[in-house]
Amino acid sequence: MKRLKGTGTVKEVGGKFYARWRIGGQDIYGPSRETLDAAEEDRINRKPESKATHISNRAMPTLAEFARMCMDEEDPTFGWYGKSLKDASYDTNVTHLECHLVGSKLGEMKLNAVTSIDVEDWVRNIQARKWHHKDGKLIEHKVPASPAYKRRCHAFVCKIFNVAKRHKILTGNPASGVELPKVAARRNVHISDEQLRDLYKCTCRTGSLMTVAAETGLRRGELVEIKWEHLSKDGLVVVNHKNDDQEDLIPISQTARDAIERQPRLSEWVFCTSDGKQLTTRNLNRDVRALMEKLGFPKETRLHDLRGKFMTDLILSGADIKTTQTLARHSNPATTMKFYLRTTEADQRKALERLAEKRGVVDRGS
Repeated sequence: MKRLKGTGTVKEVGGKFYARWRIGGQDIYGPSRETLDAAEEDRINRKPESKATHISNRAMPTLAEFARMCMDEEDPTFGWYGKSLKDASYDTNVTHLECHLVGSKLGEMKLNAVTSIDVEDWVRNIQARKWHHKDGKLIEHKVPASPAYKRRCHAFVCKIFNVAKRHKILTGNPASGVELPKVAARRNVHISDEQLRDLYKCTCRTGSLMTVAAETGLRRGELVEIKWEHLSKDGLVVVNHKNDDQEDLIPISQTARDAIERQPRLSEWVFCTSDGKQLTTRNLNRDVRALMEKLGFPKETRLHDLRGKFMTDLILSGADIKTTQTLARHSNPATTMKFYLRTTEADQRKALERLAEKRGVVDRGS
């Protein structure tokens, strides 16, 4: 998604086009132009400087206007927020702004008039866009958004209010303390050793990529960014986006190394398309789902479940939590324990049997 540039709008009057900005509570117009493109260029590049040093009540923007100012990297006062975001986060926030805030009752309210009740009502009524094919045409319809999606939209608005609070436009954040819909905990899928062995037999590109995921616990975004230069005799260099793009050198098993080295060297990327281009996450998800279905994996299985399988098997093989946390590249061991380690009834029973063996007693409960 293209990053937002400039502020204001373009207005057509009598066949002429004018850039228009709202400054100090008044509409300021640029020179008349013959074409829309010329006026659009004015809108981006010729915004008049405001003499005001702060936002007065008279010039108070709406929430949607202020959010757009925050996302505009060229805004000298508030654009730092948009600049601070990674591309993916920026695109997501623009979607929340354009699809759910602009044109909404909440978005049209003055920034200092919004209450927690207003934010709560907005979150409750957020709808997601869906498409379906009908008579050869793609038809859009709207459905109630999921609790997780509503919470992400709320997080964006909450950050916008924090920017206003930081600049002392507001004294509080009406989005904080809002009652949000609860997100049901997702049941992590347990992948069996037999399913893993079947996966390791798949030597195609997708099977090899999934093998590396199961042997290293790499995230989806990390897998598609593996380059040939990252592989060495000491291990594999991984770009850690969770920690300011830090490069981590991780040890890898021979199974993972074999899966990487059997890929054709078509470009700098290890896992790439047939013409050497980097895999997109969309194409990766499609190929992974197709292979999982072919192998008989449960429908709800994700590529990320292989990361959980990796950590669980580390623990079951005798690794301590610190080692598992380090290999998973988590900053907090609580994340490793809470969200990734899985256990089955069979694992629990074996643990009790090993405990009984250690104590020199017979476990009569089995």
